[in-house]
Amino acid sequence: MDQDALGKILNAALDTLYAGDQAIIKVDVAERTLCARLAAILQASFQDYAVHAEYNRHGVDPKEISLPNADGVLTATRVFPDIIVHQPGHDGDNLLVIEVKKSTNVVPDEADLRKLEKIKEQIAYRFAVFLRLPTGQDAARADVRMTWVGSQQRITEYPFPWPDEDKGYRVFPDAMENDDLVAFHGTGRGNLESIIGNRFTFNGPLQSLSFAKESSGALPYACSKRSVASPEGCIIAVRFAPPIPRPYGVVETSVIHVYRLDQQPEVVGYCIVPADYVFH
Repeated sequence: MDQDALGKILNAALDTLYAGDQAIIKVDVAERTLCARLAAILQASFQDYAVHAEYNRHGVDPKEISLPNADGVLTATRVFPDIIVHQPGHDGDNLLVIEVKKSTNVVPDEADLRKLEKIKEQIAYRFAVFLRLPTGQDAARADVRMTWVGSQQRITEYPFPWPDEDKGYRVFPDAMENDDLVAFHGTGRGNLESIIGNRFTFNGPLQSLSFAKESSGALPYACSKRSVASPEGCIIAVRFAPPIPRPYGVVETSVIHVYRLDQQPEVVGYCIVPADYVFH
């Protein structure tokens, strides 16, 4: 099972959670309660795996990872992952670890992201994801944030906001749209996994990569790249290292062109464009 398949399962489970469990979401229940409910929903999609909330065994031993203490010294620390998808007793098939944080939790996310990186690395989980779940009276499914965590990257999936002319066809949060170092690339969803895993490659005789400065410029391309084989589009958000412009790149009014693959930017997020969205 790859990241794209897992993403579809997670998104379907989140749809179910926010459609059917508003009673607990609106009263801002404990994260432990949300995790238990989400784990129960997920289990139906994993016939060959167990889905557990706050499972703290590594074989017969407690789960431990090495984290730096206040003095920077690596120290064995017991961990209780919020949700794991695994085969108990079989270290060779730890599929997914999930950390969950409510929107009302004001503690910065960095510690959770670092912990996920270490769990993935030291306990050999194939995939790790961080979920920021909105809770309270105004909680909406569209505000969920899903960040995939790897050893060298953190990539957030953003819900599709069904943009229209009144919204300027912008897909991502304003902080990203207004960041001079962030740009956007439209493609078919079928290319997403390869781009995340292997980065961008040149395609065709024109040896360049093009990135729109606003997601509205990438949206038409994402729509046009949909096909029978890949019915959904995708807008990929990237971040360039400063400075811009840079060697082997050209900055135009609305587009950045890159002419060397070793100059390409880092993928920081993406948004799936549904098959039934019509761009006017």
